[in-house]
Amino acid sequence: MHAPHIVIEFEAESTVNESTFLALMTEILGLDSGALTLSTTLQTMSEWNSMSFMLLLSTLEEQYSKHVKPVQLLMCETPQEILTLIQQA
Repeated sequence: MHAPHIVIEFEAESTVNESTFLALMTEILGLDSGALTLSTTLQTMSEWNSMSFMLLLSTLEEQYSKHVKPVQLLMCETPQEILTLIQQA
């Protein structure tokens, strides 16, 4: 007997606002609510690592249909810079 194959479809959102983005980043990084601001320096956070980087890339593509080059994301130092990048994507 085979397990049923479940497919979940959702409509991608086209815009990313500040509060939604901060909530997404907070969840990806595993932080407490309010621990992350748009001006937080990501490179000083142990939670900002290769796993969270890849998870953010895939989430942006899946949920928002935003295609960001990894090298562009690597150059961002704060959540504000990432938000600006994806709003322009």
